[in-house]
Amino acid sequence: MARLRSYLPLALAIFVALLCSVPSALAVDPAVIVFQGFRNAEDPSSGVYTMSPDGGNVKKVAVGKQPAITRDGKQIAFVKAGEIFTMDADGDNVKQVTDDNLDNNEPALSPDGKTIVFSGVRPGKSFPQIFTVDVDGTNERALTAGSAADTEPSFSPDGKRIVFVRGPGDSKLVTMPAGGGDVNYLTGNFPFSIPDSPSYSPNGKRILFHGVGHNGKEPGNFIYSFNADDGSNLDVITRGGNEGSEPAYSPDGSSIVYRRNINIYKMDADGGNVKPLTTLTGNAGGNIGPSWGR
Repeated sequence: MARLRSYLPLALAIFVALLCSVPSALAVDPAVIVFQGFRNAEDPSSGVYTMSPDGGNVKKVAVGKQPAITRDGKQIAFVKAGEIFTMDADGDNVKQVTDDNLDNNEPALSPDGKTIVFSGVRPGKSFPQIFTVDVDGTNERALTAGSAADTEPSFSPDGKRIVFVRGPGDSKLVTMPAGGGDVNYLTGNFPFSIPDSPSYSPNGKRILFHGVGHNGKEPGNFIYSFNADDGSNLDVITRGGNEGSEPAYSPDGSSIVYRRNINIYKMDADGGNVKPLTTLTGNAGGNIGPSWGR
């Protein structure tokens, strides 16, 4: 019995070591994709949905639209009735950020989760402007003047810059400091028009976006990327015509999630290994605007 007791500390140490090695094989992947969805038959209201990166575990977590998740996967910003809200990724802890009875849209959270950038039209302005506001609803600030249609803003990974679309007409992709200031026009003489849905790569070196244009072989809807500082080194990521829109990188930059027609798809960052994540058909509804966090 004394010999058995002498082995107990060693056995306990081995058990603890084995237990610590289990999560790498068995733990649930905390990564989450959030998107806007609607179901024509059973649920016509627009909702915020989440799912696993393999397309499983689909859940409706809120009524609303235009969701965007932080890269750490902990917080979601979304729109409901023209106001900006935030919530935890599981739908808990819902908080209203804006309360001005105006048309606020397209929120995106800063990397530290403290600030939201969004677009909105204000009285006396003909076009939407880019605004920032603290997550507690204070310190709202207009970053653009409203003399052009500025939409679809998104923060760089370090939180220092914002990329957005400037229209109307011949739209351009533009960046500016996160506090406002001089803008940098990135798009010019390129084989696409109407660029939209811009977002930074996780390392901040590239900007991913959708454009209606040409891939060198045929016209269609394509997903592109180029250098974030000057718009150089354009890469056509999708292979064929009408191959998707509304792209977003995975948190590690190895994959892209995007919309194709009414479903959400995933592919490698170079455009290979395409997989559908949702499988709606016919008039069942639609899934749009995916965003990926971990």
